[in-house]
Amino acid sequence: MRALLISIALFLATERQPAEVQIKTEQYLAAVHKKVARIAPKSREKREVTVAVDIESSGHLSALRIEKSSGDPAVDESALRAVVAASPFGALPAELRPRITGVQVRFYTDHSAK
Repeated sequence: MRALLISIALFLATERQPAEVQIKTEQYLAAVHKKVARIAPKSREKREVTVAVDIESSGHLSALRIEKSSGDPAVDESALRAVVAASPFGALPAELRPRITGVQVRFYTDHSAK
């Protein structure tokens, strides 16, 4: 069975974050995940593309780029369009301001997932 899975990772800094900041980060990224998942492209072939984004305090994208190409420009472009269409993502919590950078959105299909 074909399924689209999206994972999001955030790399704010190398230093450890307080627990309350980690919780706010996880909650915010879960909301981003949910919004992108609704728009994410579907594919019949096994493909993976990683899009890196920076999000401003307003929730708008300030940067968007392909970090790892699928090898197919059409697939890469559809992933970029999905992230743009899902934005803005809502204002950042005060603990994450002024912006977060390096949010990775990975789009991939796994035909064996159920």
